[in-house]
Order: sequence, then structure tokens, then C-alpha cells
Amino acid sequence: MMEPRIMSDFYGFKSLDIKRFNYNDGAPFQCYSFSKFPCLTELNLINLNIKCIPVDIGLLRELQKLDLSGNDFMNLPTEMENLSKMKSLPLCNCPKLLVLPQLTQLETLRLSDCTCLMSFLDPSAAKKDGSRYL
Repeated sequence: MMEPRIMSDFYGFKSLDIKRFNYNDGAPFQCYSFSKFPCLTELNLINLNIKCIPVDIGLLRELQKLDLSGNDFMNLPTEMENLSKMKSLPLCNCPKLLVLPQLTQLETLRLSDCTCLMSFLDPSAAKKDGSRYL
């Protein structure tokens, strides 16, 4: 019988997917820390009803794609502004999301069914060459 893997075995992971097939209101997934996954380039936490994203997400310096669709947070940590390599952020079916931090490094921001969202990009942060779309 194999011994269970310990968290240090996950240190070099490049991609992590945790998903439910359907959004299930009232069944939240607890998300405590990302410090054991510093090499991630892609993180998908989909339909988990997460209420709070840990601030140490800002330590994932290699992260390029983050999909947080189907979650129940009201905001994202401002520490996400430190994710200079992040290019893609799908946020679909995040009905409680109110505001987003300034994520001017993004190339793709996909929003759908974020019915409470009040603001997502300061127009003064848009690139002058027109490559940022509001």
C-alpha cells in the first residue's frame, strides 16, 4: 500500500484544478492558503462557493491563468495586483462579487452573471494603445 502524499510533494505543481460540475448554493469549499503551490501557472477553483480568497494568492508569482467561476466571494484580495504574469481571469457566475482590484496586467477578463459587480477597471488604468477593453 502506498503512503499518502504530503503537501511538500505538491511544491512543483504547475496546474491545479478543483471543480464541481454544478454550482451548489450553500455548500462552500474552504480555501485557506496557497503557500504550498508557489510554482502554479494555472489555478482553477470552479463552482466551489468559496466565500473568501486567501490573501497569500498574491504569492503565486508564476500564475498566468486563474479561473474562479462559480464562487461566492464579494471581492478579490488586492494582493492579486502582484500577479504580474496573470493574463487570463474568467469570473463567470460570481453573483456576490462587488468589485475587482486593479488588474491591469490582464489580457482577458471574462465576466458573466456577476450581477452585483459595480466596478472592474479604473478607466485611467487602461492602456493608451487601446489594448485594454472596458
